[in-house]
Amino acid sequence: WQLRAELQAFGRQYFDVANTIDQPPVQLVNLRGAIDVGRWTVAGFVRNATDRRYLGYASPTFFTFAQLA
Repeated sequence: WQLRAELQAFGRQYFDVANTIDQPPVQLVNLRGAIDVGRWTVAGFVRNATDRRYLGYASPTFFTFAQLA
């Protein structure tokens, strides 16, 4: 069997040229577990295990658009 924990860190991000839309640094925890069953491996993944909210995308238009990830 296998277990893995991963810390994924992102520094401050800016989403426009004028740096008016930004996001502070974000850390995400990802998990993976697997077990070998004969010739097969069964695996499960959990991305963002702590359910941290962050901006995945933002666009500075007339109406500022941001997508939470």
